[in-house]
Amino acid sequence: MNLSPNERALTDEALQQLSVATKWLLRAYRAEEDNDALTDLSIATRMLELAQEPLLNAKRMIKTRKEQDNNG
Repeated sequence: MNLSPNERALTDEALQQLSVATKWLLRAYRAEEDNDALTDLSIATRMLELAQEPLLNAKRMIKTRKEQDNNG
């Protein structure tokens, strides 16, 4: 079964946050100063943390839907 519109929205949100995290990781990779790299990595880490929440919510929604389908 395909993702529901709500599940897709949550997945899209996570993808956007992952995209931002990737940008900051690339900045850290190119940083010439340690302080800049630390700042960039801190922001990337936070964005990765934020991406977890919508993914976990989507996973929970899918499991619930699957259980409801099995219970008919």
